[in-house]
Amino acid sequence: MAHVLIIHAVEDYDAWKRVFDEAADIRREAGERRFQVLKYEDDPNRVVHFSEWESIARAKAFSSPRVWWRSADRPGSTSPSSSTLIRSTWGCFDPADQLGRLRRQA
Repeated sequence: MAHVLIIHAVEDYDAWKRVFDEAADIRREAGERRFQVLKYEDDPNRVVHFSEWESIARAKAFSSPRVWWRSADRPGSTSPSSSTLIRSTWGCFDPADQLGRLRRQA
């Protein structure tokens, strides 16, 4: 799995979110498997989009300028201020473990 972190400064969060939601099928078909959208508490028009993709190759193909225009030219949306493709490991504190030990997966 590959992960993508995108930070957007948007003109209008509600308008951007409509565009984002309308593009769900496009993102899914392109290889996005999970996503999370976060807004900054002190700036609701600054958005973080963190997503998991089938592969880095598919994420890169979707991030290309040929695809971004589909949402970047729509109301409320801007081009991302940063986009990072990452391979990662993950961990979580196991709530069943009384010592709260960290579980990791490569």
